[in-house]
Amino acid sequence: MESLEKNFHSRKEFELHVRMIRHFLTTQGCHSCDLLFVAINEAVNNALFHGNQNDSSKTVSLRILRHGRELRVFIQDEGNRLDRDMFLRHWSREDADPLSEHGRGFIIMEGCCDRLSFPKPGTICMTVILKEGPGEVSA
Repeated sequence: MESLEKNFHSRKEFELHVRMIRHFLTTQGCHSCDLLFVAINEAVNNALFHGNQNDSSKTVSLRILRHGRELRVFIQDEGNRLDRDMFLRHWSREDADPLSEHGRGFIIMEGCCDRLSFPKPGTICMTVILKEGPGEVSA
């Protein structure tokens, strides 16, 4: 099982590792690595700003694991996670503004991966099903 693990305390730290993260996604045969990176970027931003409240003493952990034909991305912060069901109820209301700059993170993440889950408070898991099997990376 191949993996990549990084910790961040700020957006600036995350930006230092963007090329490495994108490269890792590509080498794993991720057919939608650009979309998956959009979701990772959104999740890390949310974890830094909303979860950790921009507190640079707190850590955001990124772990990417390839398990067979699945690529799983875990992003964990040290804050209190927004209740996903409450969020989705808000977005299903008739008066919800889809053009609002705030609150679209889950929708963006869900649209960029095959499965979005929340295994424990403060943790988001994004899963992408790979077209290649283990060790088979297309050119």
